[in-house]
Amino acid sequence: MCGADAAPAGGSPLIRRPVSRSFWGMVKTIFELLSDYHKSLENMKSWLGDLPLDDVERVGLVDAWQEEMKDYFRRHGFCFACNKPLSRCSCEEPLYPASGTADDGINHS
Repeated sequence: MCGADAAPAGGSPLIRRPVSRSFWGMVKTIFELLSDYHKSLENMKSWLGDLPLDDVERVGLVDAWQEEMKDYFRRHGFCFACNKPLSRCSCEEPLYPASGTADDGINHS
């Protein structure tokens, strides 16, 4: 065997962990995605605290940020709501239905 499935000298084959590949071929695990999410959340909190916005504007920015995070998770093959790979997502109201389209009529696949 060779590559990722090769056994280390004197050991058993390596256990492959589930990963996803983005459009650019970058590999991210759910743990990396969640780390990115928390960093982005802290940045968003700091940024919102520095801006003189009313509540409606703040909600609009947070809503747009959340949509970006949903897309980010989806691009890496994970559901933003349950954090499972999209192929294993069983959310009652999936963020992106199995057909790959959302209610807005835009193809999100």
